[in-house]
Amino acid sequence: MNMVTVNNRVAVEPVASSSTKVETSRGVALISQYVTLTELRVVFTYQEAGCVVYRPGDTVMIHGQSVKEQWVREVYSSADGTKFILVPRDRIIGYRECSECPST
Repeated sequence: MNMVTVNNRVAVEPVASSSTKVETSRGVALISQYVTLTELRVVFTYQEAGCVVYRPGDTVMIHGQSVKEQWVREVYSSADGTKFILVPRDRIIGYRECSECPST
């Protein structure tokens, strides 16, 4: 399906369920103090002002704590059955272009 997202929302694969990372030190359970990044694969092209910003196959990174926000639980399904969530653009910390994907 050739869909393009707009309105500062990037369509990505739904977040896999996760739990708090617990480490053990000398028999004591410790919750990880590190801020983790969650990587999500873009499923539909995202454009701004007519220019492609993210392509399907690119990976965007969001703050690990973002997975607790409401928008993460809103899973959509396209006409061809592709499941996705819409990430607010201001939640994206970084991205990595897909090296195997053809550029347009």
